[in-house]
Amino acid sequence: MRICPTCDKPLVALEYRNVEVDWCPACRGIWMDRGELGVLLRGDPAADALIPLSVGARSPRRCPACGDWMREARAQQAPITLDVCPHDHGWWFDEGEVKAVTRTIADDRALAQLTDFYESLFGHPGT
Repeated sequence: MRICPTCDKPLVALEYRNVEVDWCPACRGIWMDRGELGVLLRGDPAADALIPLSVGARSPRRCPACGDWMREARAQQAPITLDVCPHDHGWWFDEGEVKAVTRTIADDRALAQLTDFYESLFGHPGT
């Protein structure tokens, strides 16, 4: 079982389009293993590379996959800072950050599908 890097609560596995993401019902953050966002948006794990990141200082959060300290990474095309595993295990998105990032790389159809998914699970478009 993976633990939320923000609030230390258990993460809940959710499946969408054959991709399993981990969601925290307490703080509403989302953990995505490397490649999952690319699969959701473009059907290709390599599409993660379409989100250029500037990696910076050590994050106060630990990776849910390996337990190592994550790094803060600024998304160059979206006004957010993500937490990324230094061993390339995945990315932590605080509430609302997935939507901000997907707007930068998704076509309108993929964005509409993801927005419907977020709203059906989380009850509002903020995630």
